Amino acid sequence: MQGNRDTAARRTLAARAAVVAFAGVAPVLAHSVATAAPIEGPGAGTSYLTSGDESASARDGSYTAIAEQVLDAQTARNDLTHKRQGPSAFEMVHVDPGQLRVPDIFAMAPPVAPIEAPEGQVRIGTMQVGVPDWIPAEPIDQVNDAAAGAEAGLAQVLDSAGFDPGRSDRIAANVLGSAAIGASVGSTLASPIAAPGAVIGAVSGFIAGTVFAPAGWFVLTPVGAAIGYGMVAAPFMLVGAAAGAVVGAVQGYTDNTPVMPPVQ
Repeated sequence: MQGNRDTAARRTLAARAAVVAFAGVAPVLAHSVATAAPIEGPGAGTSYLTSGDESASARDGSYTAIAEQVLDAQTARNDLTHKRQGPSAFEMVHVDPGQLRVPDIFAMAPPVAPIEAPEGQVRIGTMQVGVPDWIPAEPIDQVNDAAAGAEAGLAQVLDSAGFDPGRSDRIAANVLGSAAIGASVGSTLASPIAAPGAVIGAVSGFIAGTVFAPAGWFVLTPVGAAIGYGMVAAPFMLVGAAAGAVVGAVQGYTDNTPVMPPVQ
């Protein structure tokens, strides 16, 4: 009987010791599991690279598509054989003022490919506006090509000034988009003053179109109205565009928000 009691006592002490030991080790195990490296394998914490630095991990297999888009965008940036689909980098690098310099016109950075506008939209930098179906595609393409060419040229100048390619793209897009918005605001503010100019221009165009009537009336009347309006509104539009460009440049210089492409 005494032997059975001693055995039971020893089992009780062993059980208590195991509970105490587990209570002490459990927090350590939990911390180890929480901070352990992810298991290698598809979609399990594999990271991708942007601008030479390791970025956040992308799970569920999406990292492969993102990595391919990053590499495609970086490769296509200076490929002038076709337009690119988006900016060159998806993670902004902070601007180092010590690396900036005055661009050397005799040793410019490689040309930058323009960014293609989404189908059915006018894209001027960061500004994108849908276009009604009844508007012909040709003038829309001309506007998009001109805006994309100006944006690419500005990005090349910024590259030559020492900016990171992703930063150059962001500043260029912000400058053009804000300038377009500023010009629109200036035109709106000038409309009460410019409206009489449009009327005078329309009358002048109608009179001039009489020589080629009736076709001349339909062609020269709106052209005269646009010229009359533009002559009055142009100074307001220029001031608005200049102010918008300054605001856009500041925003592009200071904005470090990463640009993540959608996973296809």
